[in-house]
Amino acid sequence: MYEYNIIIKQPTGKVSQNKITSRFEKTPEMIARSEMCWYSTGTIIEVNGKAFRKIHVDDAVKGYAELEEV
Repeated sequence: MYEYNIIIKQPTGKVSQNKITSRFEKTPEMIARSEMCWYSTGTIIEVNGKAFRKIHVDDAVKGYAELEEV
């Protein structure tokens, strides 16, 4: 089993922590992408020490949001 520690820092100042276990190995970006749909733009999702910020994009193909590594 693989364990992933997640820290979520919302623009409102709220910080939450979660732990995910998986039978399959995943990259920190894959985990962050699976969580990003629940949060607003500007939210920072840190997975096992790697941080990603949810940003707004105007690309109709990608949708309304994307992640950038910070």
